[in-house]
Order: sequence, then structure tokens, then C-alpha cells
Amino acid sequence: MCFEFPQKSIELAKNEDLRNFIFALGEQILPAWCRKNMKDAELINQMHNLIFLFQYKTHQVFHGRVIHQIIDQNWDMKGFKAVLLRILAKLDINKLPECALLE
Repeated sequence: MCFEFPQKSIELAKNEDLRNFIFALGEQILPAWCRKNMKDAELINQMHNLIFLFQYKTHQVFHGRVIHQIIDQNWDMKGFKAVLLRILAKLDINKLPECALLE
């Protein structure tokens, strides 16, 4: 919903590549990863925590405190990127032959 109705960082929210990737991550990649790792409760718990943190950072970037100092907005964006990269590392998504490094 943060991508659909952003109150700030509107240009980033309208970036089709980012939107499509985030939607694919939530709708396709994560469910498949969870099915694959269903028997490893610790790994599922780690991913759950990362996704919860990613949701929080996404809210900060697109909605939290619309009137915000530029320094705080930069920290929010860095946190958003850091959590997303940790999720991708946990998914081992860069090991697939079709993937390019996302950094």
C-alpha cells in the first residue's frame, strides 16, 4: 500500500522496476522460498523478522513523518536499502543465472 499511495518519495514509488520487483518479491519469490525452507524454523523466523523490518522501513520512506529533515530521510532510505539487500542475500537471489547484481 505504501507504493500505491505514497505521501513522500513519490518518484521512487512510481519507479516501475522497483514496484514490479517488490510485488514479485512478495507474491512470487518469498512464498516459493518459504515452501522450500519450510522445515527450517530458524531460517523462516529470520526471514519473517527481515520482512517485518522491511515493512517498517518502507513505511518510513513513503509515509512516516511527511515533513521530515533531509538527514532523516537519507537515513530512512539507507535503512530501506540495507534491509532489502539483507533479504536478497538470505534468498540467495544473485546466484540465479538470470539475475544481475542488484547493488
